[in-house]
Amino acid sequence: MKLILASGLCGMSPRQGSIVGGLYYIMIGIMQVTFEFGHLRIASEKTKTTGELLLSPVSFIYYYSMLAMEGSTLILSVVLLVALFSKRYVIILGFAVYLVLFDVGLVVILSLLEIEMKAVGLELSPLSWYGIVCRLVGDPFWLTFVITHGLEQHAKKLRPGQRQNKSLGPKGEKEEAEVKLKFKVFDSDV
Repeated sequence: MKLILASGLCGMSPRQGSIVGGLYYIMIGIMQVTFEFGHLRIASEKTKTTGELLLSPVSFIYYYSMLAMEGSTLILSVVLLVALFSKRYVIILGFAVYLVLFDVGLVVILSLLEIEMKAVGLELSPLSWYGIVCRLVGDPFWLTFVITHGLEQHAKKLRPGQRQNKSLGPKGEKEEAEVKLKFKVFDSDV
């Protein structure tokens, strides 16, 4: 299998880009959690005259679900960095799948929240949409590194004939095990 971005992109190898991408996911996750807590605080303010909440209880469910998703993404970003250093390709590729589903879910929840707010006569901050659009543009760039590195780690595990102890032969080269098929069907004694 030949990987298109195996040589790297923008001067970074897939491993380096994955590490920088993991740090990016942590940084953007912290910023989003901070903004969502601020939006939740503003949304939970009561009007001074009536003492009722500005938004319906369903809107708060949307806010709490966004916070839960972003919090779990922060935790999984740290797990991604650990998986990069321990070379666990299943976790690396699993994170890539999770992040795509997370982005789709975030857009859906934010769209539903905007519909709820318009029903009450309020409007969602354009800064919220700007943050989501920036994340949707930045995530695929860093995911290219993460996916490429995960596939490289997977390919290293599947190379036929590669010995696990990686001992060196008499010429200083890695010895490769010969693959011999022993089937009785192919014997010539018949």
